[in-house]
Amino acid sequence: MARVVMLKNPRTGILKKGYYGFSWTFLFFGGIVPVIRGDVVRGLAILAFQILLLIICFGSIFGAPFYLLVILIWAFVYNRHYTTKLLEEGYEIADAGRSAARARTKLGVAPTGEGPRFDEPRLAATQPGASQTGAPSAAPRLGPALSRATRQAADASSPDYPAMLVKLKDALDKGALTQAEYDSLKSGIIAKIQG
Repeated sequence: MARVVMLKNPRTGILKKGYYGFSWTFLFFGGIVPVIRGDVVRGLAILAFQILLLIICFGSIFGAPFYLLVILIWAFVYNRHYTTKLLEEGYEIADAGRSAARARTKLGVAPTGEGPRFDEPRLAATQPGASQTGAPSAAPRLGPALSRATRQAADASSPDYPAMLVKLKDALDKGALTQAEYDSLKSGIIAKIQG
């Protein structure tokens, strides 16, 4: 059963409902659900895939079970996928208490208070070529998909530099950072260590 978690974009103040758990609406309505939620491109792609799958499977003895299996799998993963996409776009969990803790656990989001919040000007100052005022440099910026732990690792004001380097390498290996972002942040941390 799907559970609702309220998400808020701190920059715009927009509130949206995020979901996690099994999506009965997706099971019954398929690609229409993403379209209604505003995820039009993904919804239309899923609808096109469903129609193509129906055409391919039509008349086959294994067609209907295969189609149902694919839809069932999507019903299990779609809500988490949708909510994770919102979190990557910068939304934060706005609920409090047990429901927020449960949502963070299910979605793999670090608990609040684990580390400093993402602060682009402070981070930009650690990148090579950044001005002393914290103005952004020409170096690539971090994407919003980074977890709070990775953001904490990117914040070179923390005294545990070796741990930060390990977390940055882990983020690179998981695909949360590009090689250019990793190199830029690593050189900023090494500069802090040396000087």
